[in-house]
Amino acid sequence: MKKNLMVMGLVAMAVLIVITALSLRTQPALAQEGTMEEGDEIKGEIHVTGFARASVEPDIAVLRLGVEAMSTTSVSQAHSRTRSAMNAMLEALASSSVDLAKDVQTTHLSISPEYEWTDEGRRMVGYIAAHSISVKVRDLDSVGMVIDSAIEAGGNEARFDGLNFVAEENPDVMRDLRQNAYQDALAQAEHFAELAGLKVVGATSISTGFVGVPSLTQLAEAAITQLDTAISPGQIDVSLSLQITFATVSETTEPMGN
Repeated sequence: MKKNLMVMGLVAMAVLIVITALSLRTQPALAQEGTMEEGDEIKGEIHVTGFARASVEPDIAVLRLGVEAMSTTSVSQAHSRTRSAMNAMLEALASSSVDLAKDVQTTHLSISPEYEWTDEGRRMVGYIAAHSISVKVRDLDSVGMVIDSAIEAGGNEARFDGLNFVAEENPDVMRDLRQNAYQDALAQAEHFAELAGLKVVGATSISTGFVGVPSLTQLAEAAITQLDTAISPGQIDVSLSLQITFATVSETTEPMGN
């Protein structure tokens, strides 16, 4: 009997040592925030999402260009027409100082039969070949000229599916976004804590939610009606969200609403 009591006592002491060690590992880290005092006990956690947004000037225009041709006789003829039109378009882009190796990417390439419906049913009338590319233009002052020259070179087979402006990641902008998103989350957590009669003592986890750069401008093919196309980049909004968990302790004051 005494032996069993000694074993149970040793087990209890081991559990107490582990709990004490865990407490010493977690609480001092939060105390470094300067808000946790000796004797405070962690009461729970508050999970919030902080948001931040900034307006920046874009530095790249992404064009969606392509060619499309139909042949009533053969696949090779449809392909030959799109190949010639695309080669002419690429030459025009290169002459406009676009880096073909770095800033041009194929996004779609297809050849398919074309049908029409008659009273007798479906009838094949030819073949359609299409080739689409995305083009990054880094000199925003030249965007209109690049569009005009590419479409003129592609001729009747040319297609323009629009554009959007983007901003390459700026370390200073991202730093400000993270700081503002954190402050937004902290303000929310402190408000919730105040309502519950608690006090925020520090963040226990932080994760990035999303970084959003919405498209600024979308131009339809019908908008290109003449040369000397005028393009206005304007500004775009860059946004960031942070998911943050804050630890809380008891507040000395009474909860609001009592």
